[in-house]
Amino acid sequence: MLISQVTSARLTRSALLNWNFWTKLGGTLSSDPAAASWGSNRLDVFARGQDQALYHMWSTDGGTIWNWWTKLGGTLASSPAATTWGPGRLDLIAFGQNSAMYHMWSNNGTNFNDWQPEGGSWSLNPTAASRHVGVIDVFARGPDTALWHKTIPG
Repeated sequence: MLISQVTSARLTRSALLNWNFWTKLGGTLSSDPAAASWGSNRLDVFARGQDQALYHMWSTDGGTIWNWWTKLGGTLASSPAATTWGPGRLDLIAFGQNSAMYHMWSNNGTNFNDWQPEGGSWSLNPTAASRHVGVIDVFARGPDTALWHKTIPG
């Protein structure tokens, strides 16, 4: 068994008893990453860079080979949130420097529209999920420390 032979290495994801080692993907992040998968073996990862812009990297083979970070822009004040509701579709949520929420999306996994304002004033990183095609549910903590929810049609 592999686990008994490893003493100091950090291990990640499990597929039955097969474990993989952490792989450095590079970049200089200034936020937590967010990830989504809209198809078999497709992985999309997003993070804020040192210049406060949003960056995107992806793999089409389940994480063996990665496309290098691509700048998507914006001036983020939070970590991004990422979700998907179908093949090629990616929805991203983040807070701008004015603490308002913004939404960016792609219908092909590569070309993204500009950030669109979704309003509000927020204090911590957003999170997002999709419960069915065309609907994104966003959650965030408001300045009153309560949890807030918004449904964004996609």
